[in-house]
Amino acid sequence: MIRSIYDYCFIIAQGGCQKMNQQLQLQQNKNLRAIKHFKFKTRIEKMHTDLNIEQLKPRFEKILKKFAIKKNEDSLINAEIREYKSNSDSIIKIRQSIHTEIN
Repeated sequence: MIRSIYDYCFIIAQGGCQKMNQQLQLQQNKNLRAIKHFKFKTRIEKMHTDLNIEQLKPRFEKILKKFAIKKNEDSLINAEIREYKSNSDSIIKIRQSIHTEIN
């Protein structure tokens, strides 16, 4: 159940700050330790290996890749992604021109 909860927040975690991802990983580690009664000094890697569970960052990256491949087939989402990219490129160009003018 815990894995599915974390899986639902993968998009937010991918766009979130590193501190939030670290906090999510720490929470997962605490949950695993409590569920399986691992000793306090048990290495995080060993807990994940013993339970056959990936740490969150590689898990989120894998889910995002699957999501992108699946949604690539959807024309509406493709149109929104193209629009987002063009807007992002425009914003980057504006920032670069402002930075150039200041210097």
